[in-house]
Amino acid sequence: ALGNTLQRLADHGAADFYRGEIAQKIAADMAANGGFVGSKDLAEYKVLDGRNISTTYRGFDIHTLAAPAGGGLVVKALNILESFDLSDFSEVQWAAVVNQALAITINSRAEDPYETDLERVASKFWAADQASTIRVPEARFEVPMQDATLAMHDESLTDWSGDQWGADSHHTSHFTISDCAGAVVGVTQTLGPLFGSRVITPELGFVYATTMGTYLSEADQAPGSRPRTTIAPTVVTRDGEVVLALGAAGGIRILSAIVQTISRFVDQGHDPETAVLLPRVHPYRETDDSGERYMRGDKINLEMTPERGWSPEIGQQLSAAGFEIEPVERHAAFGRVHLIAGARDGWFGVADADWEGSTAAVSCPSR
Repeated sequence: ALGNTLQRLADHGAADFYRGEIAQKIAADMAANGGFVGSKDLAEYKVLDGRNISTTYRGFDIHTLAAPAGGGLVVKALNILESFDLSDFSEVQWAAVVNQALAITINSRAEDPYETDLERVASKFWAADQASTIRVPEARFEVPMQDATLAMHDESLTDWSGDQWGADSHHTSHFTISDCAGAVVGVTQTLGPLFGSRVITPELGFVYATTMGTYLSEADQAPGSRPRTTIAPTVVTRDGEVVLALGAAGGIRILSAIVQTISRFVDQGHDPETAVLLPRVHPYRETDDSGERYMRGDKINLEMTPERGWSPEIGQQLSAAGFEIEPVERHAAFGRVHLIAGARDGWFGVADADWEGSTAAVSCPSR
């Protein structure tokens, strides 16, 4: 049924979903089963082009999507990090600075949640001003980072019940794909936990989402509103050529996973596979007296899974430098990145080893 729906969209265009045969089947199923979306709602819906936003980062060009997507946060965080010579940082320094930059970036959403001024979002002056508030720990002796291996994802580690990862952990997918001509597409799709509304129109074959009612319930719920999300498919180019195309699942940690993967690749010179594999940080979220949530740059969620986590010594040195550490041993708790990387002899893909992902390729004719 889903294949037939996709074929119809390919043959008749997206308008069929809103005003054609697909729309009629949606409206009929809704009417028959107590749904709230009718033919008029579908016909009046306006699909908007994504608001592209770009920045430069140490000779690379970063391209992503601004609000209501989350790419503006990727741009802000990288612009902040550009004020620091991360290539010369120890792992303790890198983790501390990245965590603070992410906290500043996420907290900045409250100032302009819909990113109405994209020039301000991409402002290097704003970023440099924010960077001046970041504290860099002193350089000191540091034990080498523990080796991690890119093992295939162990299906037995997947928490399908949601008991460990949480009830909201199984509903975002990301894929990145390229054709033989070099065109690149990144798609991040969120349904809402688990399997969205758990409703399918039998003739159509796709699951209806429920993000407005649960996962993004803090967003504006007025008719016609477009909730703010953190999906941020991102393309990194250099001299007009695609170097990386990536995205992630993981709620707000999509932002931190993408930013850290890019920094590992650009700043530290790791190959794309290692850049995805290495352990991550994420600022700790707290609630103030007024009930507002905010991120703490001085308190760090530290990835500590046995397979890929930071060594205990790194946590100890961060603590000694004045940062509060919250060790996290859950798998798939720091975003799940899927990327493809461009190379002179073709493309290669990396699926986050901490999640149920995979890569696949076909041979392209010689160009």
